[in-house]
Amino acid sequence: MQDHNALSPAEIRALRELLDRSAVQQCINLYFQALDSRNLELMDQVFAPEVDVATGRTLARDTLKQIYRGVAQYRVSHHRPCNTLITIDGDRAHANTFALDTLLLDTPPPTRAPPAAGWPVHDTWPEPVLREHGLRYVDDLQRLPEGWRITRRRGPIALWRRHTAGVQ
Repeated sequence: MQDHNALSPAEIRALRELLDRSAVQQCINLYFQALDSRNLELMDQVFAPEVDVATGRTLARDTLKQIYRGVAQYRVSHHRPCNTLITIDGDRAHANTFALDTLLLDTPPPTRAPPAAGWPVHDTWPEPVLREHGLRYVDDLQRLPEGWRITRRRGPIALWRRHTAGVQ
């Protein structure tokens, strides 16, 4: 007797891909959640122990977390992934994410060189400013024993930016 509730091999593959896509999207969402909540320990669920970054260098996850601590200079930050195109190939994935961010900076940051990741958004401004950016992130991910993690990141790539001065 045939079980009509059993999944076909094609349905099982489709289900696996849906689960993988969901896990990859969750990984990307956790990145933005970590920044805005200032809970950078979440980055352990986002990045592999070693990550190839925009400069072509490989950085340890803990080094990336130190770089991302720079978000604390903003009283408020809101990072919003707008759309993500995910392709899955076995235990590897590619994600192309367009995002928006809004950052409220009360005082100008100290003059410093941009972080190694090449962030395009950390310049000085003489008064409180609301910064908005259109960004792009291009990520390669790998399924590791602990779950999907970003192993290579290009971004944030600034597509546009707007500054509104005198915001309280």
